[in-house]
Amino acid sequence: MSAAEQGTWHGVVVVRPTEAVATQQGLPAFVGVSAATAAARGLSMSLLELPPGAVGEPHAHVGFETAIHVIEGRIETRYGPGLCHRAVTCAGDFLFIAPDVPHQSVNLSTTETARAVVARNTAREEESVRPYAPGAAAERRPRPLSARRTAARAPRSTAAAGRARASAGRRSSVR
Repeated sequence: MSAAEQGTWHGVVVVRPTEAVATQQGLPAFVGVSAATAAARGLSMSLLELPPGAVGEPHAHVGFETAIHVIEGRIETRYGPGLCHRAVTCAGDFLFIAPDVPHQSVNLSTTETARAVVARNTAREEESVRPYAPGAAAERRPRPLSARRTAARAPRSTAAAGRARASAGRRSSVR
């Protein structure tokens, strides 16, 4: 519906989406604020639904920031080159994705729909979506953060520790 059909009055538009639209990410969304629905010029906001077990298509938003507020469920966002990093958000969490960062959303529940409010600093948000083909790297499951922390704290071998001490001794101090 156009802004006029939604009830515009002095620059205020009420949008009541009744049907989900398919997104380029392959997930249903209820478009709230956009150029088409509210004559917005600089932002868009939608309600995204991730059905149980859903995995969105990897993509990036070229030149635009994304802010997400999870209102139901647990969502894993795989991101970065090869989608090798991950962030898990749950109801009440906010997530920021910088422009051009490849990412992919995954509903971690196999029984419940996850929902999130998504806002972008463009009123024509679907036009900024670029598919991302990470190749074989995307098939790698990122290691949990706890495993990465454990690996970072693992003791060094005696030889590695000696090399690190020798390297530290060669550094000059800057005053």
